Amino acid sequence: NSPSMDDVQRNMAHRVSSLMNQIGNLDYRIAVTTTDPKNPRTGDGNLLPLTGFAGQYIITPAMGFNNAQAALKNTVQRPEIGSASEQGIYATYRMIEKALAKSKHEKDFFRSDAAFSVILISDGNESGIGVKNQPKSLINLVKKNWPNKKFNFNSVIVRPGDKACLKDREAYGNAYDMLSRMLGYGTPGGSIIGTVCANDYGAQLSGIGNSVQQMVKIIDLQCAPIGNPTTAVTVWKDGAAYNDAYEIQGLKIIFRNNLPAGNYSLNYKCQ
Repeated sequence: NSPSMDDVQRNMAHRVSSLMNQIGNLDYRIAVTTTDPKNPRTGDGNLLPLTGFAGQYIITPAMGFNNAQAALKNTVQRPEIGSASEQGIYATYRMIEKALAKSKHEKDFFRSDAAFSVILISDGNESGIGVKNQPKSLINLVKKNWPNKKFNFNSVIVRPGDKACLKDREAYGNAYDMLSRMLGYGTPGGSIIGTVCANDYGAQLSGIGNSVQQMVKIIDLQCAPIGNPTTAVTVWKDGAAYNDAYEIQGLKIIFRNNLPAGNYSLNYKCQ
């Protein structure tokens, strides 16, 4: 919600259907915060009340698809003008801190067994230089508190080196680009790096939604298994054989269907 982001908010708000259509079959929770690092109501990692849905802060499938889509569209379009000091990494860090401190809305957002995907939209770079502004610090915070949580950070930014985009915007999003690359950029279920200068955000949001969808179909591997990529790994769920079809891509096993919640164990051999 920085002063330069009004047109981007409108573009994003008009295309949220591209994201929602991709994740509509998931048991999702969606919430919105801003890149403002200080405002005690609309910044500092606080979840924002959903516009048009009094007293609600978290979008869920129980709202119904049309209401969920409307809540996201209306809440992304901000009425306030926030700080020009954009700090999306810090805001994410603070939101997690508040959840861990049992702050009501932030606490209600997190589930220990659910994947966590951030979509950062900014035409600047992380302006703070403290510990909580560092990509590695955010990754460590998530790993410390949820060691097995799948986590990606999607950055819709001025891509480093995109001089044409930079002409109309504030700065290359170097810190956000770095964080996305540290969290699986270019791999199935990994982070997406988009451009804030797109004329139509539909394709980018669809790609992010697809990546979120893949997150709940993937288990990471410790090494590349020997053998047929569709049979080299034996899978158990809650102690019983789990027989959904899969394929192996690099150090990930990707299942045909979303993985039901449960405890999984794998058996495979590597070189």
